[in-house]
Amino acid sequence: MKSKINDDALFIIGATGSQFDIGYLDLINKNNIVYDYSNILEKKGFLANSGFILIENKKIDTIIALEAKNLEAQLTYIEKKLLTQ
Repeated sequence: MKSKINDDALFIIGATGSQFDIGYLDLINKNNIVYDYSNILEKKGFLANSGFILIENKKIDTIIALEAKNLEAQLTYIEKKLLTQ
């Protein structure tokens, strides 16, 4: 997945790893990761915990709130979305 992520993709990480395994982050360019352990985005009503944001044509195209129970399927969807970008 790392080779497919460009400047228009961000992973927002609010989880510490106790909620779900964040080991997949090792595959991602660190420039595409924003750690939000203070939950600023949640306080602003934007995104609770961890998520993925895809920007297309300088606008937000996709926001996915990552969930432990659906993480594998969500990462597969994200990878497919990046391939079609």
